[in-house]
Amino acid sequence: PPTEYEITFVDYDGTTVLKKDSVAVGELPETPIITDGKPSGSEGKPGTKEFTYIFDHWSPAVEEVTQAMTYTAVYREEAKTYTVTFKNEDNSVIETRQYHYGETPVCMNQPTKENTAEFTYALRWTPQIQTVMGNADYTAVFDATTNKYSVTLQCSPSGAAVLSGSGLYNYNESATLTATPNEGYNFLGW
Repeated sequence: PPTEYEITFVDYDGTTVLKKDSVAVGELPETPIITDGKPSGSEGKPGTKEFTYIFDHWSPAVEEVTQAMTYTAVYREEAKTYTVTFKNEDNSVIETRQYHYGETPVCMNQPTKENTAEFTYALRWTPQIQTVMGNADYTAVFDATTNKYSVTLQCSPSGAAVLSGSGLYNYNESATLTATPNEGYNFLGW
């Protein structure tokens, strides 16, 4: 009977030989050294935008030599993470978080802008938030909407005049108001 057998270690593709040795029967073969998530001699399993592949184990499990064997590198996939940064309108960083490929990022500390008498502000992000496909920066933009105010006209006593000009007006917009007194009444002012 043979006293040693050929033991081969191949990469995930089954064809790239990483190590080949003659090992004595009953001995445990020496595996290739694992560095940076891949066996020595391997370029590693190519990643995608979604996953990185890290060496996990040999298949079948490495055992004492009883026959010629070929062991294949098995890799586990790990979801890639990307950095997403949310910035305020002045470009100051609100938060930076890691997200996996395909996730939709959310700013946990939504910025606000205080409304004024003239404007109401609505938050939007530029560019528009989308699922993560790489590192991304989003900047807060506050769209201003001019406030409208309701003008309602009343006269005292009721029915003493015909009034016109009631309605909704933009902040700082001039309103033309008229009061035409009915017979027997005089207009004194607003």
